[in-house]
Amino acid sequence: MKRLILLVTGLSFSALALGGEVVDKQLDADPSGEVVIDIVRGAITVVGWDRAVVHVKGERDEKSEEFIFAREGNVIRISDELKSRRSGGDASGTHITVQVPRNSSVEMETVSANQDVREINGVVRLDSVSGAINAAGLERSANLASVSGDITLKGGSGEVRVDSVSGNVKVEINAQRLQAESVSGDVEVENAGMLQRLDASTVSGNLLIRTALAPEAEADLESVSGDVDLELRGELNVRFNLKTGPGGDIENGLSDLRPDRERYTGAESLELRLGQGGADVDASVISGTITIRRQ
Repeated sequence: MKRLILLVTGLSFSALALGGEVVDKQLDADPSGEVVIDIVRGAITVVGWDRAVVHVKGERDEKSEEFIFAREGNVIRISDELKSRRSGGDASGTHITVQVPRNSSVEMETVSANQDVREINGVVRLDSVSGAINAAGLERSANLASVSGDITLKGGSGEVRVDSVSGNVKVEINAQRLQAESVSGDVEVENAGMLQRLDASTVSGNLLIRTALAPEAEADLESVSGDVDLELRGELNVRFNLKTGPGGDIENGLSDLRPDRERYTGAESLELRLGQGGADVDASVISGTITIRRQ
């Protein structure tokens, strides 16, 4: 029995030995520098802290050939180089937590990895092919893109861009300019600020935008087979130009004006001016419903 236990224990340690190598390193960093991360697969967490140090801790990919952690001027680069860039196989990938100076800018690219970024005051750019992106506590501009993963963003100001092909997009921001796109997912936006420019579109998903508009804002909202719901707060000085295709509907919750309806196609349109009409909102759908109302 003891020999069996020893044998099983030995196998367990052998399995652990075959796993990814442990990483625990740090480098002095520029408090307002840039951190660039390039990982093929796994899960990457980036957290801002109050030290002028970048600290990496976790586990390398089982197929890692070289783990790069180096400083070039004010840029620190982190990558786990594999024998092959293909993300297949049974390996679990690179799993690391990276602590960076809070005022750093962060740029990260992954193939098949989830990204979690928190408490960063610098500009953030995140790009993933098949992983989810979660970001919170961002203070400046953000650019987030994923091909087949969901994107969740809490925080971000100035200019924000989020793009997903087959995932859902959900953002809570305080931005002046926003571009949000998804092909087959829903887009939901809660903006605490006043948007000066808004571009949001989906093909087969729904759009839900809650925001205030600057006095001369421009907004373009589009969906092919989904609904567009715009909820506005604050003083409304807006010109609306709303159009649907056959089978589409317009619901006007801001006035008693009803949309015009084409006799033969059933397409609807509505031109509406509220207040001084300084801001412009253009919205179109093919087979969905456009709704405008107060938040």
